[in-house]
Amino acid sequence: MKHINFVDSVPKKKQTEARFWATLTLILIIGFALVLTLTHGFQLYEWITLRAELKELKPNIDHLNAHTKKQSELAQKKEEIGYKTNKMKQKIEQAKNPLDHMQTIIAACAGSAIQSLNLDAHRMSLNGSCTKPEDAILIVQKLNQSSHFKNVALSSVQPQLTYQKKSYDFKIQAEVNRNTLI
Repeated sequence: MKHINFVDSVPKKKQTEARFWATLTLILIIGFALVLTLTHGFQLYEWITLRAELKELKPNIDHLNAHTKKQSELAQKKEEIGYKTNKMKQKIEQAKNPLDHMQTIIAACAGSAIQSLNLDAHRMSLNGSCTKPEDAILIVQKLNQSSHFKNVALSSVQPQLTYQKKSYDFKIQAEVNRNTLI
């Protein structure tokens, strides 16, 4: 009789080898999936616990961030104030400061009123009013005694009649000592 079926059956040895490799592959796939699941499970557990800690610490973190921001703003303001203070100290302590000249003029005109003052690097012109003409002469003498001015001269003294009060307008001119002013 003729063999009609062209398909041969698989020998027993090949079947056992195929079964072995299929089982080994299945075990390796399951093992890899198990290892992957365990590592991701631990990572997922860590992530969940960290998120819970973060939720607990979030108000404290926000408070600390606000405190740190406020502290940095205050430090910046302190630095700005320190810079401005140093700048003002330098201007006040500067050797050629017109403030000293103005203080000398104000001290000399203690009992009189200053109406206008023109002070530059070379000349000084002072207009004011006093109750007696001797006060104007006293002002000139005090300005002559200071080291800030030289050649102080009384330009004019004019009586001024106001409501129930007699006063004198005076004009003083002087040269500014170059060693003491800009």
